[in-house]
Formats: sequence, C-alpha cells, structure tokens
Amino acid sequence: MKNGVSELVFVIIVVCTNLFGIEILSRLSTLFLVFIFSPFVAQMYAIAFYKIPVHFDALLWFPEWDRIQWSVLISTVVWSFGGFDSVGSVAGNVKGGRRTFLLGVMGSFPLALINYFCPIMLDFIIDPNIDHWKEGYFTQVTYIAFGPNSWLPIWLTLASAVSNFAQCSSGVAPVSWTVWAMARGEETSLDYLPSILGWEWQRKENGPIVPVTAIIFTGIAMIFISILPYKTIIQFYLLLRITNLLFEYASLIWLKVKEPETHRPYKVPGGILGAILLVTPTVIISGISIAVAKVEVLQISGACIGGAILIALLKELYLFIRNRYTKINPERR
Repeated sequence: MKNGVSELVFVIIVVCTNLFGIEILSRLSTLFLVFIFSPFVAQMYAIAFYKIPVHFDALLWFPEWDRIQWSVLISTVVWSFGGFDSVGSVAGNVKGGRRTFLLGVMGSFPLALINYFCPIMLDFIIDPNIDHWKEGYFTQVTYIAFGPNSWLPIWLTLASAVSNFAQCSSGVAPVSWTVWAMARGEETSLDYLPSILGWEWQRKENGPIVPVTAIIFTGIAMIFISILPYKTIIQFYLLLRITNLLFEYASLIWLKVKEPETHRPYKVPGGILGAILLVTPTVIISGISIAVAKVEVLQISGACIGGAILIALLKELYLFIRNRYTKINPERR
C-alpha cells in the first residue's frame, strides 16, 4: 500500500513538472545533472581520503556465461542508450534551430555513458562480489564502505532519487508530445488518437505550448505500468521499442526505393545499400533480444502490439468508409 501511494505521488509530481512547460523542464534537468554527478565526484576523493580498499583488478573480471541474465542485460543497455530519436518530438521547442538540436543529441551520448559507467565502476571496485549485487544494492555499497552516519551515502541516496525523477520527467516530455501530435487531426487529418488528447495550453502569449491532456494521459499510463515488476517492464519496453524501430526502418528503406529523389533535410548516404547497412546492427540486436526474452513478456508485448495494429486498421477502415460516404453524399459534409 505504501509503495503504491509513493508511486502515485511520484507520478503526480512528474506530471506537474511537465505541465509547467518544456523550457522549465530543461532548466531543471541542467540543475539535476549537476546534483546527480556531484556525489560521485565526491566519492572519488572520499575513497582516497578515507583510504577505502578498492579492487581495480575486478574490472577485468567477467562472470560465467550462464549467470548472465541476457534478456535483462540487453533490455537495460538498449533502454539506457536508446531513445535519442524520441527527442525529435520536442525539436520544435529548441532555440537555435537544427545545429543546436544536433549538438545537443551528440553531446548527450557521452554524458549518458559517463553517467552509467563511472558510478557503477566506483561501487564495483569497492565491492566486486557479484553475489551481493541485488536490486537496491547500488546505494547500500556506500553505507557499508563509509558507514551509515557518513554524509556521502545520504547524498548518494538523494542523488539516486533525483536521477529517477529526472529520467522519468524527461521521458514523459517526448511521449506526451507524440501523443499530442497523433491527436491533432484538425490540422493533419491523421487523428489516430481521440481529439481530447490534443488539447493544449500556453502559459504566456507566443510562448511554448503545453500538451496538457497528453501529459496527464501519459502519467496515468505510467501508474498502470508501474504495477509490473521491473524486469518485465524493461523487457516489455524493449520489445515495443523494437517494433517501433522495425516500422521506422522499413519506412526508411521503402521511401528510398519509392521516392529516391524527394528532398530531405537529413539524408542517409549510400542510397538503398547505405540505408540497409545502417539498420542491420540494430535489427541483429533486436533479433537477439526477442530470442532471449521471457515467454510471458512476449505474450504481453504481442497482445499490446496486436491491439495497436488492430486499432490502427479499424481507424483506417473508418476513414475509408467516411470518405466514400462523403463522396457519394457531398451534402453531408
């Protein structure tokens, strides 16, 4: 019960943060980044100052092949370093145009690498015993090494909580904008979602718009998803992500074949062969991920993907029938 209430409060705070707008969220993200990295910089100095025993040779250790949970490992790595294309959903709110947007995307990858590698390395050289590493042990290492009354473990715990909040908040932004765009049928005639999800609000004149109902809808979906275990969620996300990427890649190659001369602001060099070579590594990783995924996760993902495809087909059928009826009875427009 307590976990459910805390998750609900957490999601409500995330939703409220996004409702203030993408500009405020970006400023908070910068502050969060400094706060999240700072305890690990302090930890490096604390290890040397307090002469904490470390085991650098453990970095060369590799666990037995059969002890690795490949489905969780691949899902976590893809989740951690994937999704850079999703920031395109908020590209219209980036000041400085295309150049600033591309620099931000390219600069975020090394930051993400440092964000994951350095903290894990620091804790692992303190306690390289893999049997100790269970869920929640990451923050416990500093309590064991520096003592429960030390300031560093408390700081690290707070930074971990802020990190989860920051990741969740930044993840809601592109998802909600995608939901908002799919519901804007009045301008695009591609209203794949109910029009109520396209309702927006501007905090000030000529300021950025806020997709209010899409943000709230995303928050409600997060509450239901949080009921599932972490391992199921991460694999479930990966399989949905794989399906999304396969559709994107299929569209890329199809457009290369059907419309090779169409002007595009960004172009994959090498023509059709270049496009195929570009998507091949991801397709291989996707195949491996599906092969090692648990059966129940495949079933849940398959049901969701099948339901989404069915809804899309029904929507197309509805539009087809409506257009045919309008042509036959023009006075009904």
